[in-house]
Amino acid sequence: IVEGHLDRHLRRSRKVYAERHQRLSSLMAWATEAGVVRPSLSNAGLHVAGRLVDPQREHDIVRRLGEVGIAIEGFSRYSMDPDGGGGLVLGFGRVDAASIDEATPVIRPILTRGGDEG
Repeated sequence: IVEGHLDRHLRRSRKVYAERHQRLSSLMAWATEAGVVRPSLSNAGLHVAGRLVDPQREHDIVRRLGEVGIAIEGFSRYSMDPDGGGGLVLGFGRVDAASIDEATPVIRPILTRGGDEG
């Protein structure tokens, strides 16, 4: 700590996580404009979340993204209320910015497509 190693690590980490947060926030902004989600605004933490306009699509979206190797969580995973779902949680703590960029064109059509495919 005295030599500044922790401070340097924290500065680097803030920059890395801010870049990831920005990329996922851009995806959520796009999904908001597309009429898919209502964002839950947050500038803290290692997740970006949004409530689905059609809450019934949560399980289908999570499943379909999982089938193509993209792991996200639905709000229902964190709720004791059976009607507490209907949203998406996208984490960025363990994924790099390049992977987010690669996943974005895969995520977009799954978000905008109805639950009748797949």
